[in-house]
Amino acid sequence: MKRAVLLHGFLGSPADWADVLAHLAPGIQCECVALRDLGCTSIASAAQQLALRLESEPCDALIGYSMGGRIALELAATRPELAPQLLLLSTSAGVSERAEREVRAREDDARAGQLRELGIDAFAQQWYELPLFAPFRAHSAFMHARARRTLGDADFWSDCIAACSPGRSACREDALIQRASRSTLAVGALD
Repeated sequence: MKRAVLLHGFLGSPADWADVLAHLAPGIQCECVALRDLGCTSIASAAQQLALRLESEPCDALIGYSMGGRIALELAATRPELAPQLLLLSTSAGVSERAEREVRAREDDARAGQLRELGIDAFAQQWYELPLFAPFRAHSAFMHARARRTLGDADFWSDCIAACSPGRSACREDALIQRASRSTLAVGALD
């Protein structure tokens, strides 16, 4: 039996994978890992926590969406034996230019402050108004997914977005190139 480990994105939860799981072929065992369970004090530390899990229960494929994809890519870069196949959805390999990294870190610090100030419901409302999410807002599953976001922990997510900012994480473009034959990257025009 093949085993896949799935990592959701920012503000998400393992429940975000329900539609995907419903359409997988029989014989694929899936574990949906909550980012909260990985601590997310940095992308590197989250990847280390994931590595500890995978050392005892290896997987055939590691699948990550957005922030979850960056954690998966970090693991693949640092512990490639634990990520035989990699599927990254709406995931960036990171920011390589120093000035851009500094700008992004400041932007994510501001987002963290907004999240603490507004609370998760109002923040999620603003977050999903970004042009990036226009296609998602038009999808029939949007309202249900949006409602799940309001159940999240604002303190955890505010710490997470600042600590796991692409401005504070290693750029893994080289790792992605080195793993090209064992990786799939799917991004949209607005990502």
